[in-house]
Amino acid sequence: MLFASDSPQTALSFDNGGLVNLVGQSEIYRTTITPSFNLKRFAVGDILDADEYGIRSDHEWQATDALTATLKADYYQDSTLSTELIDVGRQNDVAIRDTLSLRPGVVYRLDADNTINVGYAYTDIATDPTAGQVGYTFAQASFGYGYAISETIQTSLSGFVSWYDVASLQSSTKTYGLQSGVTWRWDETTTIDASFGYLLSDIDFINRFITVIADPFPRPVLVEAPQSASTSGPIAAFSIQKTFEYLRINFNFSRQLSPTMRGQQSLEDSMNLSADYQFSRKLSVGVNGQYNLRSAQSEEVGFADADLNTDQISVSGYVGYRYGEHLSLRAEYRYAHQDLMTTLATSDSNAIVISLNYAGDPFSFGVW
Repeated sequence: MLFASDSPQTALSFDNGGLVNLVGQSEIYRTTITPSFNLKRFAVGDILDADEYGIRSDHEWQATDALTATLKADYYQDSTLSTELIDVGRQNDVAIRDTLSLRPGVVYRLDADNTINVGYAYTDIATDPTAGQVGYTFAQASFGYGYAISETIQTSLSGFVSWYDVASLQSSTKTYGLQSGVTWRWDETTTIDASFGYLLSDIDFINRFITVIADPFPRPVLVEAPQSASTSGPIAAFSIQKTFEYLRINFNFSRQLSPTMRGQQSLEDSMNLSADYQFSRKLSVGVNGQYNLRSAQSEEVGFADADLNTDQISVSGYVGYRYGEHLSLRAEYRYAHQDLMTTLATSDSNAIVISLNYAGDPFSFGVW
């Protein structure tokens, strides 16, 4: 697969496939347009063609020394594997999803130490309901305030309100969130980020159940009853980056909550530890480990969604070698293990990726 990008590490991934960045700028304006493609195949039973493509754009306007306006506008089409159990066995198909996303924002610098920002995000996801997918719309209004206590410590306070609507399921969610954070540059080699917040969600949904009516004769009927519920809980994140002469270490922890469509909340804890070591100007190695635990937190509805309960661990390691100023070779191994905790099902995946990259001016390209 051939790609071109100003960031080879971003382009060289299973999700992005291939992309190219087109950049234009002046003294007050900068825009980046990124067409992308991914020649993807599912080899489960039949080999299914699942090509993906899209275009993303990022625009920035420096209106004054203090005021900056931004706009991100994206459209892309991606594919997922849809599996259905039929009379003669299991049938595989590819489900297509179209995503449109618009995210305008404004940043205003009050002075050297104080900054405020406001933003809005809108996402519309259209799917094929016959493939078992559910489309939805999402909108979010946000604000933020940043204050520099000193040259090494910066604090922030942000809040948002979001609307999540699933028309096909007659479900909608409104979420309110508030979060504060601090970034501390301990010294020239160490940076610490920490944040803490709280979310509150109100969910409206349709509860379907079977009951028996006696008129004109006893018979079961399906009844749809509108219901509502609320969920809430804390969120937090912590990260530390440490750089030595030849070694760079990153650690990240995150706890996030998101409401589901039936009055529950999904809790997700994740930890990531990575290290990169530069043996010489030409030779580098690195390792990465990640743990992710996701579970449904049952509240008013009274049951957990089994599909949400997953326990996953993944590890990877790479060796990179640079030839001259522009050419480099990289080999990477990736392993992932996942447990579906309620069904006791497990899955394992292994991958080996070898890539040859060219990093030059004005762009980079590579094959893998």
